[in-house]
Parts: sequence; C-alpha cells; structure tokens
Amino acid sequence: MDHHVTNKSLITAYQAYLTDLINQVTKLKNDGVSPDDAAKRVDLTAHAKDFAQITGPGAEIRGVRRMYAWLDEQRAAR
Repeated sequence: MDHHVTNKSLITAYQAYLTDLINQVTKLKNDGVSPDDAAKRVDLTAHAKDFAQITGPGAEIRGVRRMYAWLDEQRAAR
C-alpha cells in the first residue's frame, strides 16, 4: 500500500507544480513579458522539496515557448 501512497503524492505534487507553472507563465505573458524573459523569471523553488532538480528560479526555455504558443491556441479557440 505504501507504494500507492507514494505514487499518489508524487502525482499530487506534479499537479501542483504544473498549476503553478501555468499560472506564472500566463501572468507573465499577460504582462507582456517575452517567453525568454519569462523562462528566467518563473520561480518554482516552492516545489524543490518534491523535485530535487529544482535548484533555483527559471524554467526550461523550450517548455515556456511552447506554453506561450499553447496559450495563444487556447485564446484563438474561444
């Protein structure tokens, strides 16, 4: 049973990470920040306890660029 609890907690942590990432990137995009600058400014260090690879502010630039494109696609679909 412990194995399932660990998996569930990891999924919950990942959902929180993604929600935070989407919210931060959306705000930066709405504020007119370029994708490259947004990638430098996103701060996901609150999630470092669950994801040891997070050692400081910043997000992967390709992912942020794709999120900007996805946000544009979402707006166009409305």
